[in-house]
Amino acid sequence: MRISIAAMTDVGKVRSHNEDAFVAVDLGDPQWRVPSDSDAELELSEHGALLAVSDGMGGAKAGELASSLTIAALVREMRELPVAEAPHLLQEAVEQVNEQVAAAAQSRDREGMGATLTAAWVRGAEAFIAHVGDSRAYLVRAGLMHQITKDQSYLQMLLDSGAVSAAETAAFPYRSVILQAIGTSATVRAALYRVALCKHDRLLLCSDGLSSYVDARDILAAARGSAGLSSLCAQLVALANGKGGEDNVTVVLAEFDGQELHEPEDGLELSNSIETLDAEKHG
Repeated sequence: MRISIAAMTDVGKVRSHNEDAFVAVDLGDPQWRVPSDSDAELELSEHGALLAVSDGMGGAKAGELASSLTIAALVREMRELPVAEAPHLLQEAVEQVNEQVAAAAQSRDREGMGATLTAAWVRGAEAFIAHVGDSRAYLVRAGLMHQITKDQSYLQMLLDSGAVSAAETAAFPYRSVILQAIGTSATVRAALYRVALCKHDRLLLCSDGLSSYVDARDILAAARGSAGLSSLCAQLVALANGKGGEDNVTVVLAEFDGQELHEPEDGLELSNSIETLDAEKHG
């Protein structure tokens, strides 16, 4: 299977530091990484590809450190795991990453350090998505888009309970409060999803610097109108900055093709291609 990948991160128009981090690597080739601001193509090996976005918190240097540590530890853990079919390998790796970042956060100047993490492990015709916090993963297929992950945030909890309506979310004062993050406690339980991929699917990972300011309809409109992944990354970053650029924004995009992938079926709901594995036990 072939994967086309592009990624971009931007400090925005207000912040002085970029606390976001991302990665797109071939787990079978330590030398391969997606170049900045251009499309790259990858022939998928048995080890698969790893894509991830992390948004740090804890203030300036601590936030930058948290996200960079999270990404580096995830790549290391995934490369050390044996090649296997177990879907929970990614979830287990995230739990190991949490322990490492939590240990690093013990010093006084790193108090409160933590990070979100949304990661995709692509193997064969499937992608496994692990999720902690409020960065997001979307699936774009045949002109439609579905949000794979669910924000682990105070706002989402209130939406789920009916205490806040969708119309009230834009003005909600605590929309950035998340309920779980990498490194802020001794243990973490990543939500886990399995996505059955089709030809020409696009997987979008992003920090909340995009999803909190750019409506999903505008994200989809950009995805429909842009052919190249790197140009789409630039367009999405520009949309976020056009809304004020109040946060760092990071986008990772991947498009899939190959003989083992099927054409998408007409009328098939995108949600039918996404399975939640979080409730399953490790094994």
